[in-house]
Amino acid sequence: MNKHSCIAGICLFVACLLTGVDASAFSQQALQSIDTGYTISMVRTGQNSGRSFIVASSYEGTILRIRYDGHIAWKNTLSGYATSLGWPEDDVFTIKSLAKGNPHESRAIKSVKFISGSNGIIWKQTKEGLVIQAQGGKPCEAAYVFRIQFKK
Repeated sequence: MNKHSCIAGICLFVACLLTGVDASAFSQQALQSIDTGYTISMVRTGQNSGRSFIVASSYEGTILRIRYDGHIAWKNTLSGYATSLGWPEDDVFTIKSLAKGNPHESRAIKSVKFISGSNGIIWKQTKEGLVIQAQGGKPCEAAYVFRIQFKK
């Protein structure tokens, strides 16, 4: 068992504990190890249409959605994406690091798309940050991801 398998196995065990899912239902063993190939730094669980899954972030900057059977449903790098693990009560996301005039990221934003559901959004880049107003309420109990394109 390599370092990644051990970390992923611990993460799956913790995810099962957090959701109350009996890990033994997925295998003959009480603990299943998933070799993601990444060093997992954070794990959350989510549900969509009554199906549970794991959302994991890696030190390498990749987000993974993993089914409880170990299948990696999707993965992507954070370049051009912003992820929130919670939904704000007022439906407004603010990404302070993308504020106008930020010396570390000075590019203007061309477009923002919500890719975790079909919700419409209204966005603007201000001195306070990239402000995204989501319409229609929380679409699921998972991570909320926005694809951000910059002007050239």
